Amino acid sequence: MKKILIIVYSAFLIILLTNFIYYKSLYNKQISYIIELLDRQVQIVGLAVDATNNGFSSDLNQISYSEDLAQFFTKPESHFRAKEKLKLFFSKYKDFTSGIKLYDNRRNEFTLKQDVETGSGEWLEQTFILHSQEEIQPREKLVRDGRKYSYYLPVLDKETNAVAGNIVVSVDYMKYFAEIFSEFNLKDYQWQWVVSDSGEIIYDNNENRLEYSGLDAIAARLASGVVESVVHKATINGKKKEIISSIYSTRLLQRELGLVFSAPTDFFQKYIIRNSLFIVLGTLLLIQVIIYIFWRYFKRQRSEMQRYQNSEKMLVKLIDEMPVGVIIHDRNREIIKVNKVAAELYSFEDEAEMKGKIFPEPAYSDVDDYFLKSLSGSFSPDQFVIIKKEIGELILFRNSIPVVFLGEEAIMEILIDVTMLESARKQEVQANIAKSEFLTRMSYEIRTPLNGIIGMTDVLTRYGHSREVQEIIRLLRRSTEVLLDIINDILDFSRIESGKMILDEVPFNIREEINYCTDLTATYISENEPSLSVSIDDNVPESIIGDPFRLRQVLTNLLSHSLKNTVRGEIRLGCSLVQNDNGRVTLKFEISDTGLAFDNASLKKIFGDYINIESKSVMRSEGSIFSTILARQLIGMMGGELAAESPS
Repeated sequence: MKKILIIVYSAFLIILLTNFIYYKSLYNKQISYIIELLDRQVQIVGLAVDATNNGFSSDLNQISYSEDLAQFFTKPESHFRAKEKLKLFFSKYKDFTSGIKLYDNRRNEFTLKQDVETGSGEWLEQTFILHSQEEIQPREKLVRDGRKYSYYLPVLDKETNAVAGNIVVSVDYMKYFAEIFSEFNLKDYQWQWVVSDSGEIIYDNNENRLEYSGLDAIAARLASGVVESVVHKATINGKKKEIISSIYSTRLLQRELGLVFSAPTDFFQKYIIRNSLFIVLGTLLLIQVIIYIFWRYFKRQRSEMQRYQNSEKMLVKLIDEMPVGVIIHDRNREIIKVNKVAAELYSFEDEAEMKGKIFPEPAYSDVDDYFLKSLSGSFSPDQFVIIKKEIGELILFRNSIPVVFLGEEAIMEILIDVTMLESARKQEVQANIAKSEFLTRMSYEIRTPLNGIIGMTDVLTRYGHSREVQEIIRLLRRSTEVLLDIINDILDFSRIESGKMILDEVPFNIREEINYCTDLTATYISENEPSLSVSIDDNVPESIIGDPFRLRQVLTNLLSHSLKNTVRGEIRLGCSLVQNDNGRVTLKFEISDTGLAFDNASLKKIFGDYINIESKSVMRSEGSIFSTILARQLIGMMGGELAAESPS
């Protein structure tokens, strides 16, 4: 444990040193990037100021030379052209210019401004005569007037070549620098200021109270026209901080100026220190947590390993004692573990003899086709293993389970001897076949003489017999038909059980079929017996596709059952549409009667243990239940459901 702690804390010191070197390098790179950024920005602004300085006096002189401004107040043509050019000049330098005036040596004066107070931007022009003659400057001159400056340009009389007046442009350095620096000001993170060649700060857009150090050195650099970056101190709100400044030496209307872009370095220092401390402390905390977790883990490792060993022994013992065959093999099907039962199934003397051999893949032969096909509906063929013996064969049910045995991925094969179950299953299949054949033959043999009896009763009705004899003949025919219906139901029942019943799919008129069923049932109703009524909803389609004969058989059987158990009252048959899903029609038939009531057990018996509806038993009448059971099975084949309640 001590060695682990030494390694861990050595790693912590290495991480600490690595973080220091990394963040030191990161700080230097960040400072270099900021210097490069400030240099690029100050050069962009400096070039713009140089362009303004060069274009300002050049454009103004061009107006003076192109127009005879000495005749501005005497010739309307000169007045109009010169005024338009002065407006263009004002618009071009509107960020630097606040007004223009022109006066001559005859006390005439013209002023030009733009309305910025109301925001309309309209030109404000005024021409008037002065009370006293203003002083005429013979040369270009920049005169300070408070925080603003006035730039004087002489106007020459082209005829006498003498100075006849002045163009005076009011310039606002503060407005100009505020506009040109607006895109670069980031408040406390980056700001701009302007210093003169005498070291005077004439503009600063930092909102804090600032006192810069090294202004004399900056002024000296301006005199030499140097463009460079310096690191110096500044007092911001009473706190000394280190800042980076990029300086660009320029000239604007006879004033030597230095454009300075500055940014503090303490922001990056705080950012790096904060992040490095966070990472170092987080790393230390993480290492402490890891040490604690490993300490807890190593403490429980011995007991856990002992428990795993005991579990492994228990698993091996369980495999050996299981009453079914167990074979464990790897992915290459090489046997790792086998129990005694599996060795006996494969005719090996003991488990050791079988270990290391290859467990064979399931193989199927033509002899096994019947067996495999007979189970394909419920099981997959590869779930069974057939082992040929000298006498007979063993049939094993196989279940494969992925496991991890002795630290290796493996497959556990569980083999269950189902030879006796398969023998019983085959016998049951043969018995069902024999039963179906017997029922079919019996139904055929019985129906032949019954049809003969029905034919003879038809012949006897043609002779004139007494009323008593006619009643006996009618009773004989009725009994024969009932017996024939029972035989037909038995035959259909055997077909359904053997899976030989096939439903037709033909178009037929549903209303005609329902009316046929009710008419057939009505022939068995005398005047004193119950009434039969039919109700078919209008939304039931006229024609549908299905098996009309089987539908008729279902309705007839259920109506006959109601008729047998209804002495008086009425029997109702209703048909309604439940669903029509793109032509797939679901119909609901409802039969209700006023006949006998049945308890729950009787309903189960009548409908083949299908109904689970609680009801109170009133009385019971038993008869043939083949017709109702057959009806329930036919309904199931057609994808429907049958439900019964009693009473009704």
